[in-house]
Amino acid sequence: MRPVSNVADQFLSNLLNIGVPTANTLPTSAFILATNPGALYNSLVDAGVVLDANNAPAEGRWAVASPKVYGALLKDPRFVSFGTDQNRAVISSRNVGTIAGFTVMQSNTVPASGASNPQVLIGHNIAATYAEQISELRAYRPEKRFADAVKGLHVYGGKIIRPELTVKFDVTFA
Repeated sequence: MRPVSNVADQFLSNLLNIGVPTANTLPTSAFILATNPGALYNSLVDAGVVLDANNAPAEGRWAVASPKVYGALLKDPRFVSFGTDQNRAVISSRNVGTIAGFTVMQSNTVPASGASNPQVLIGHNIAATYAEQISELRAYRPEKRFADAVKGLHVYGGKIIRPELTVKFDVTFA
């Protein structure tokens, strides 16, 4: 059984992936750790330019990356090697934080365009709506245990209301 948070996360990931307009799908970013470490950052900057062109406010921008892409960001020397307080915080917490104006988050439900091409979903807080509620909560006693348990119905839904404020791109690891 999957946790409720994973089910809702998968729903949002699919919703955002389908809702991105074709014009806001950036070209694939060839990200090669040894020879082109700046390609991923450059793609995030390009996504910011798309949001700027569509009048997205600067506050409230986010990017969701797969663990593989998130790990690549953690290896980028611009975020971990200069000895500043912020760099030391990234190293100690594994939390990239903010890059190019985006709050970067990690999710295992980010779609991939192929077996090894994870996507990065980018947007603004006003691009989509989401609502959830736990209803019909009931306590019960499991049959084969001396324990108490709770079951309920998780109801959720969402909609892309400003698709021009969403962007995505593929990342190719070569």
